[in-house]
Amino acid sequence: MKLMYFLKITILISIGLSSAFALNEDVVYEQVIEQIEGKKQCVDEQNDSSDFWKLRKVKGVFNALAGDNSPYWVRYSKFGCKLGKKGSLVVAPGRSESSAEYYETALDYINLGYSPVYVIDHRGQGFSPRLIENKHKGHVHYFEEFIDDFELITDEVIAEVQAQAQDLGKKRQKMFLTTNSMGGGIAVAYLERVGEKNPFEKVVILGSMIKVNYASFVKGKALKTALILFGEPFGYLRANFNCLIGKCEDFATETFAEFDRNSRVFKENEISMMTHSKNRYELRNYLWDKDWKAYFGPESYGENENWENLVLGGATNQFSRSTLAINLRMRRAKNIRKMSDVPLMIMTGEKDFRAYRENFDGTTDLSPHSDFCKKVNRVRGTNQCRFVEIKKSFHEIYKESDIYRDYAFKTIDAFFMDKDTGDKSQGLN
Repeated sequence: MKLMYFLKITILISIGLSSAFALNEDVVYEQVIEQIEGKKQCVDEQNDSSDFWKLRKVKGVFNALAGDNSPYWVRYSKFGCKLGKKGSLVVAPGRSESSAEYYETALDYINLGYSPVYVIDHRGQGFSPRLIENKHKGHVHYFEEFIDDFELITDEVIAEVQAQAQDLGKKRQKMFLTTNSMGGGIAVAYLERVGEKNPFEKVVILGSMIKVNYASFVKGKALKTALILFGEPFGYLRANFNCLIGKCEDFATETFAEFDRNSRVFKENEISMMTHSKNRYELRNYLWDKDWKAYFGPESYGENENWENLVLGGATNQFSRSTLAINLRMRRAKNIRKMSDVPLMIMTGEKDFRAYRENFDGTTDLSPHSDFCKKVNRVRGTNQCRFVEIKKSFHEIYKESDIYRDYAFKTIDAFFMDKDTGDKSQGLN
């Protein structure tokens, strides 16, 4: 039995190392930094060059920080030079993530045939301006603003892609959507909002914010009291109470608060690292520490930016209650019915401590995600949702070690292209 397990893992590792589309984990840190620092260029048939990575902004709903009706400019990144043969891709990252952290992911998708890749910097994080004076607090006034921004950017990039496709004599370019963590909650709420006007061929959400395991934000062992006090009902009541007494902009938990650079030290096989990959973990540290204002130039920044780099600490009470409210709402049957029949894949790591359910006996399961997928199919009377569990993977699948990450890419590519992966086991065993 152990021999068969070893052989299976060895084969999977060999497949991962031979992936033509992906950078090898051992060199990803150096190669991504080299491309960023060298400002990788696109060169067309006429030898005209342009930046491979372009940082853009779009006017969103008003900026509450300014105290008036001044617009809020939310940013996003465009990676790639020309239209991919398989289609183009929009990426909605997780809480605290920036579009810069998806440089490697964009490279891999482009090599698979999906280009350009557009990655959003959600309101109040990444390259988008902060919303309150403390630049290290994860804050949003209303979660719906994330959805508003996502819809604005999606409309803009799809118009651009389709215009480019028509210029090339193509009828249309296929558009796909993938997300991580909080981005999955934004995607589900967006799909419920736009209904049959959904522009995406297929959607894949990874480690999604469907029902968050808030006990994972507490240091130490999750005791029975913690599992109750940090469940959704009590979490919502606590955040509401704190807002009522004037603490909306305070951190929601004391143990997950101010960003501490000294705490960003990789620990092997530690679930709180959210990845098994030291190199990809260190790459994120590099991206968080970099002086991006100097990199892009002062002309890239306007008034009320209120940030210095990409680092972000914990979330505020207002963020928490707004997020909990949208989570509860988007799981209701009446809202699920508003979705179109867009094929949806929910992909989650077995050891995703932000997503799994912790039981009083110490066991865990991914029923919050698998049950939501079943509910989509039941409520809509379809088989549009497929749940995929990646055995032993942590939360950050797009930043995981090659063995998990390559499996995810191959499964997603097969799903996008209507190909049977031949794998009925729902992940690595």
